[in-house]
Amino acid sequence: MKKNKMLFISLAVLVLLGIMKTEVQAQISKGGQPFNFQKGKSSASLPIYQVASPSMDGVEAMDAEDEKNGMPYRVAFNVPVHFDFFDYAQKEVIGNRLVWTLEIQSQGAKALNAYYENFVLPADGLFFVYSSQYDYVSGAFSQENNRPSGLFATAMIPGDKMIMEYSEPISSGMNSPKAVIRISDIGYHYRGAASLTGEKIDESEFCEVNINCPEGENWQREKKGVVKLVMKEGSASYLCSGSLINNTAQDLTPYLLTAYHCSASASAADKEMWVFYFNYEREGCENTGTAPTNQTLTGCTMVARGMMSGGSDFQLLLLNESPPEGYNPYWNGWERSTTPSTSGVSIHHPAGDIKKISTYTTALSVGNWSSGMAQGHWRVYWAATQTSHGVTEGGSSGSPLFNSDKKIVGTLTGGGSYCNSPNVPDYYGRFDKHWNANGSAALQQLAPWLDPCNKNLTTLEGIDYEYFNQAPDSVMAISLGDGSINLNWKKVNATDQVVIAV
Repeated sequence: MKKNKMLFISLAVLVLLGIMKTEVQAQISKGGQPFNFQKGKSSASLPIYQVASPSMDGVEAMDAEDEKNGMPYRVAFNVPVHFDFFDYAQKEVIGNRLVWTLEIQSQGAKALNAYYENFVLPADGLFFVYSSQYDYVSGAFSQENNRPSGLFATAMIPGDKMIMEYSEPISSGMNSPKAVIRISDIGYHYRGAASLTGEKIDESEFCEVNINCPEGENWQREKKGVVKLVMKEGSASYLCSGSLINNTAQDLTPYLLTAYHCSASASAADKEMWVFYFNYEREGCENTGTAPTNQTLTGCTMVARGMMSGGSDFQLLLLNESPPEGYNPYWNGWERSTTPSTSGVSIHHPAGDIKKISTYTTALSVGNWSSGMAQGHWRVYWAATQTSHGVTEGGSSGSPLFNSDKKIVGTLTGGGSYCNSPNVPDYYGRFDKHWNANGSAALQQLAPWLDPCNKNLTTLEGIDYEYFNQAPDSVMAISLGDGSINLNWKKVNATDQVVIAV
């Protein structure tokens, strides 16, 4: 049944009648071309800041052991540098702007990224990071990317060289930059970066199924909520998967659900520099070509968690900004029923690769993760499908498990499925346990955050920006003669959520 809503709004303001989308400013780049490109694409004359390559002795064996023991998928070492960009950059005039450029090198890296301990840009300043071949650009970043903490991170650039560029308009008598750009660490990525190049996208195992293969045809809406996480944790960075998730206020709060073990030791400052990749996928079913990497957000805070040891292994993050409408994001729905789902999928980023889908056709069963709470996980067996037999890997941790109603019912902790042993089960922390079974404090539950309206729902549909773009069926405005008006309208959707722009 459609519901009538009444609202009193002062006549002193301009009232825009209709159901309006929320305006957001995201931690994103503005696009555009670096000013250094106007000179011709050559980095031969740029100053170079050389970063020592970390020792890789024994790393492969160490990573294999860590992953076997439920640790997240490490992809990079963060080399401390603590230098001021302007102390090393070359300054020149290009057009009507002062431009500073610096090349950073670290021999042997598959990709590089930077973490900033103080990043403050003025209103007219622009910052880019790009490859030494000038074929991969991240930016422009602007004043909109400033934060109170001053912390920031830029995404991976393929190869062992990257160029930083800052520019601002020429001001009379101004020789010093108005920006502050101080780099704390350079991320040396030794794996998890193959899909940044034009090479075959094959970082994950051979049996994985791309999200845009036939198996993903009925999951095109839900996939838009699943993201790849690059998580700084002290001196290393790790990969996991996660999903935007809806709450009963249906207000597009940028909550993201993942696994706690993905970042058990990350500090609040580390989380300010996490990078979230949206729509990181191939258009078709094949594994060739590149995936878009320009749809990113940076930074988050943790609002709730259930530990892996003795808990159900979940983490609810609040992103620093909402993903913009241009990312076409989807806040996935959820169900906290204790009844096992009979079929469904998981959507994930194994080994940091493009988005994949794994399918189950046998009912979930209650299982125990070795160190987790009793009966705190769903046990899932993957099925062979039309394209292959998708499984999970390192980097899949934290990914959502969907039931047949396309609702999240769990998050991946780990398991033994591999392409060579696809019939070994995986274990997903149960959503119903995440809800309120990890402790009595709000920090230990999903309930206070995903049910702020205290509706006590057991299931909730997903939502996207289109929900707010629907005009009302009808609107009637009556002046009451006392400086207010009476608005009476009927909504398209019979829910309590109404957004009025004034």
